[in-house]
Amino acid sequence: MRIISPFKDYYDNIQAYGIEESLNFIREPKKHIQKLSFQIKRDKDIIPLFWPYEHTNQNDYVKIEYIIIGFCGHWHLCVKITENKETQAKFLYSFEEYEAYRKQTKNLALIDHYNARWNSFFVFDNPEEPIGKKLKSTFNKVKYLNDISTFQWYEAPIIIVTVDRSKAQKTFTANGSLREYKFEKVKDPYTAYQEISMFVSGVLGHEEDHPSLMSDDVMRDKKGFDNWSFKTKPGTKKPRKKQK
Repeated sequence: MRIISPFKDYYDNIQAYGIEESLNFIREPKKHIQKLSFQIKRDKDIIPLFWPYEHTNQNDYVKIEYIIIGFCGHWHLCVKITENKETQAKFLYSFEEYEAYRKQTKNLALIDHYNARWNSFFVFDNPEEPIGKKLKSTFNKVKYLNDISTFQWYEAPIIIVTVDRSKAQKTFTANGSLREYKFEKVKDPYTAYQEISMFVSGVLGHEEDHPSLMSDDVMRDKKGFDNWSFKTKPGTKKPRKKQK
């Protein structure tokens, strides 16, 4: 599989070991924004919704973002934790990893969040339980979401779902970058490349069946045209006839 993309991702180097020339993966990010309403019924929302959390307790600061990452038919909950604005964020992909991080931290703001309750609607929400107690079941529910149709609708093996609280919107990014979410913790480069290749050629179908998987240049060449089709080559332009 040949990857054609405006950016580099962590699994791209696998192409150096040989690629299947007949299969192209046009990895061009496309965003779809869904405005949120507090009237949305939770049980009707296929992809769960989390509000990001930002809190300060005394001198401790924490920002927690919940990202849903769809990869080749499977879904993953990513908890992004930033403890202060100068340090790099942590990306956690399991409840066990989250618990281990929480137990070793002395950040009072993060502890407050663990004991807090969801402050707005959420597809698996139980307002009687604090966040910490329901995160374990939440990780599992996201993991076992049965929703391959979203990948087929976007014609993409990668879908990243984020929430912007200030704008009250959910953003679906098809074919986004996995590197910035440290997704190599979930799939090593070789496995990620192989699974994307099989998903694009199998579930999504070959590029002949999905023109959106082809770039404009690939589509042009496939139709038998070249870069100068429908254009005038330099030095061949005929002079205009003077009107009488």
